[in-house]
Amino acid sequence: MVAARASATPLLPADSTLLPLASGRLLVSRGHAVFCRVPADEAAAVEAVLAGRAGCGRLSPALRAELERHGFFGGPRPPPAPSPSVQLQLTNACNLECAYCCTNSGRARQGELDLPGATRIVEEARATLGPGTRVAILGGEPFLVPWRVHVLSELLAEDRVGAVEWPAPHLLEEARRRGIEAPARLEPVIVSRHLVDT
Repeated sequence: MVAARASATPLLPADSTLLPLASGRLLVSRGHAVFCRVPADEAAAVEAVLAGRAGCGRLSPALRAELERHGFFGGPRPPPAPSPSVQLQLTNACNLECAYCCTNSGRARQGELDLPGATRIVEEARATLGPGTRVAILGGEPFLVPWRVHVLSELLAEDRVGAVEWPAPHLLEEARRRGIEAPARLEPVIVSRHLVDT
């Protein structure tokens, strides 16, 4: 529920809550799908507003401006349009040994996806899920797969690539060298060590 702008100072969304940060707090409204960093010296004033002991007029003009910019005083943001997605794990093989790995990557698994299988999945995704389907290319370290550029070219032909879990800049350069039209950049899902090192 949102308070209207009828009052001199708007109210925060009813579901607003403060979360701890290393420095300051994070004000979050799940219902409005918004968040804003609150400086440590303003946290007590925001707590008073959330508890109903003070109005938003007690907040500094700078913080009110930030909350406005982040959407706290408007209506809830509309949910994003549904976008079907497919995740292709090209291989479990990985040479990085990241301590935080959540896929237990390392060695390739028996019966992993091959180029015809990946191409078939891309074609089925196009036919079944329709326009706007996003494809995430995952691993292991998919940059180790020798046919990675071919799969990317299949996806780029239909503007399907939504996320890549490998060094996208290197992949795009390689695709362009092979004459494949590629976008200016791709968004990595998880930053691999290759991206950090380059």
